[in-house]
Amino acid sequence: MRKGDHGGVYNHDALAGLALAPLWETDVVNEDILLVAAHWHLQSSADDMDWTGFTEWLEADPDHRVAYDAIALDDALLDDLRPQIARALSQTPQTDIVDISEARRRRRWLPWAGGAVGTAVAAGFAAALLLPGTQPSAPDSRQVSAPVTGMRQIAFAGDAHMTLARGSSLDLSGADQRDLTLQGTGYFSVPHQPGRQIVIHAGEFQIVDLGTRFEIANTKNTLRVAVAEGTVSLRSAKLPAPMQISAGHAVVVLKKLGTVQQMSATPAMVGSFRKGQLVYEDMPLPVVTAELHRYSGKRIVLAPGLEQRRFSGALAVNHGSELVTDLAKLMDLRVSSQQNIIRLSAASGN
Repeated sequence: MRKGDHGGVYNHDALAGLALAPLWETDVVNEDILLVAAHWHLQSSADDMDWTGFTEWLEADPDHRVAYDAIALDDALLDDLRPQIARALSQTPQTDIVDISEARRRRRWLPWAGGAVGTAVAAGFAAALLLPGTQPSAPDSRQVSAPVTGMRQIAFAGDAHMTLARGSSLDLSGADQRDLTLQGTGYFSVPHQPGRQIVIHAGEFQIVDLGTRFEIANTKNTLRVAVAEGTVSLRSAKLPAPMQISAGHAVVVLKKLGTVQQMSATPAMVGSFRKGQLVYEDMPLPVVTAELHRYSGKRIVLAPGLEQRRFSGALAVNHGSELVTDLAKLMDLRVSSQQNIIRLSAASGN
């Protein structure tokens, strides 16, 4: 038994046995490419990240994207294994809700190490992120909200868990808490269990999951569902039939227009808000601005004609209210503000 950085006592042998696969064992790409991918991943949390250079590197060779996806997905295991780590903590009960502060998002990522040593170090680090607390009894229903300054981790339905983005909320219903209602954005990790079905309500739409990893961004006028692993089903009385969304794909709904678009989604970029970035790939501008409302605190209005524009790029979450200005600079748009409204229009000459 060992003592963690926050005073919690944990079973080191149990933690070391968790399935943190060493990246260096992959035979998909060579180690040199993995090292470069790791470098880009480390830099992605920096304010001066060279996103143009990163995009050029990513598109230069198909193996680059494979390597980067592998690095990012292995990194995400520290978050995804949180419930198993919690069960390994033997002497101090774990709370099922943990706030993640701004400092949590600014932390340096662990250097990657292969073999049992790397696994043990990563597992020990993940245990240190879990603060000791008291395990509450599970009510039939509850509402959980993330603060406007940070994210929140939520465990539900036994071994499932999710990351709730800042300013978002989640309602959990039923004794087994398999019926959820999301306002805002969340990243879900649901291990497959025979016979178990998780339903997330997003307005007039339902996302049905049997076991996968995916992101939902639900706003008043838009819905975005992107899948990193597995398959989910999108259902609604407004759809002629349920839509299956598999890994590497997304569906975007513009509620006012009544349109549904199927798109590609890079698995490693799904749930990018967890790493302090909002990454979009050929995304309709109305979807982007609708999601930025939660960070700016103001209604964002697009000038006529801009609804057809699309955005590809990354925005730093820690810029907060400046995110709209960052978007405007990248798209060469003009910004004007009046009270609680931000207007975006084409720059002169466009």
